[in-house]
Amino acid sequence: MQMGDIIEQDNRKFIFVCLDGEMEDGNSKRIMLNEDIEAAIFYIKGKYFALNNECPHNHLRKIHNGFIAKHTVACPMHGWTYSLLTGENVKGGASLDPYIVEVIDGNVYIEVPDTKRPKWMDSY
Repeated sequence: MQMGDIIEQDNRKFIFVCLDGEMEDGNSKRIMLNEDIEAAIFYIKGKYFALNNECPHNHLRKIHNGFIAKHTVACPMHGWTYSLLTGENVKGGASLDPYIVEVIDGNVYIEVPDTKRPKWMDSY
């Protein structure tokens, strides 16, 4: 299995990220879920969290390089801070989409969301 490989289970699509135990505590990775959506996955104290990697402030894909504190991640560019559990902006405002992470047979997967391309991307 290689990063980015897709499996289907119970009519849901999952994308392979890594082997369980491969990520060190406090580390993150980024992975494309489809042609428009990039996710950031974090491994914190034995749990995986996944959020959209694109900060809504300036549409930069930098959340995976963010500063982690407790159960939050702060965008390294401008400090907008989001809950790793829900993706909510802790000070209000635009939030990040959270994604479901599953460990199946020792492999870590993120569920591929059934979403449409954001309207702001139409100009690109």
